Amino acid sequence: MEKKIYSTLILLFAGFLTFAQTDYKIGTKHKDGYTSVYTTINKKSTTTYGSTSTENRYGLLDEKTQKIVLPIKYKSAYTSYEDGLYIVQDTLEKYGLFSVKTKEFLVEPSYNKLETFTEGVCIVQKKFFVNGSSQYSYGTIDKTGKLIVPDTFIYLGVCRNGLMSFKQNGKYGYLNKQAKIAIPAMYARAEYFSDGFALAQLTDTSKIGYINTENKFVIEPKYVFAESFIKVMRMYLHRRNFIQ
Repeated sequence: MEKKIYSTLILLFAGFLTFAQTDYKIGTKHKDGYTSVYTTINKKSTTTYGSTSTENRYGLLDEKTQKIVLPIKYKSAYTSYEDGLYIVQDTLEKYGLFSVKTKEFLVEPSYNKLETFTEGVCIVQKKFFVNGSSQYSYGTIDKTGKLIVPDTFIYLGVCRNGLMSFKQNGKYGYLNKQAKIAIPAMYARAEYFSDGFALAQLTDTSKIGYINTENKFVIEPKYVFAESFIKVMRMYLHRRNFIQ
């Protein structure tokens, strides 16, 4: 008799979980055939007044099978801009990388932040404390979740034209996707590349120019003010009425 009651309770609990995972609202529909779904929960306030607030919990739905592939229990879940890969934040506010194809985390939620992918590269951010002060370090992962650039850099810029800026000893240089130094840290300012060109400034007081991926100035440093190359091109095209 006791065993029968226990089995009945298990079935009821399983039924409750199934209901909980179907009682959701539709969020963003993604291009790869998956949809963000969410439920709203009540959260008790930590103040002495004891008021409650609401908070959403997110998961992912396979539109074809209408099955939940990521349980609806996370603070956020959004596209990484790589098909089938999603950036997920847990209730401890840690970020990881989830694959809807394998239905597994390629990177368990452990990072302070994950950027969306650019050119197959995702920048990750770690948070740590030194003498009670928050500090951050950066690295990159690939589409398999493998750490490519060690997460020990104090700064990493967005990857463009196969290169990303990094900071070392107060100067900026560029790494390639394989974590090899392509341009040594020698600039006081170095923007991301666009169409093979990047804004660069040797010292805080020197003029600004544009370098190519071989670290040669193709536009000599002669400007006291300049924008990143892509912004310059957009302004030029706009003035020429090529874009609105």
